[in-house]
Amino acid sequence: VVPDSNTAKKIAEVLLIRYYGIKVQNKFPLKVTENKDKTVWKDFNIIEPNEAPTAITLSATSINENVDADSTVGTLFSTDPDASTTFTYTLVSVLEYPDNDLFSIDGDKLKIKSSPDFEATNSYTVLIKTTDQGGLSYEEVFTISITNVNEAPTAIALSNSVIDENVI
Repeated sequence: VVPDSNTAKKIAEVLLIRYYGIKVQNKFPLKVTENKDKTVWKDFNIIEPNEAPTAITLSATSINENVDADSTVGTLFSTDPDASTTFTYTLVSVLEYPDNDLFSIDGDKLKIKSSPDFEATNSYTVLIKTTDQGGLSYEEVFTISITNVNEAPTAIALSNSVIDENVI
């Protein structure tokens, strides 16, 4: 039994999906031979499957202590096998990463919500998620180091406010 052209189209569609993971729509020229004497061209449109992002890069992983609240730590970049992909970034809220509450993301910028103090905490650990336009995602952990800066003295304390005269 030789299939008709509609059946041949369905068979080609099933084979492309099963063996190549390719979703088929319309407008892709495919030569289908129904029997020895009849060859027809059918149109298909192949849509590449979406692939998940594979990495996140942060342009800087340290920030000086005492910077203003809402200062930018760095810019986020994603690696994805798909060309021309757009990404959204989020801080993943999980118990293992409580430092996430101290940061925010504005577009592709990681920001620290309040001014950090090296003497109180010298690093933070955050979990960031990137999601591509097809809804697939990838998560990565970053350690943000706080850089100690030389701070001007704020007060002078004397241990003894009386000095004996003529002491050598």
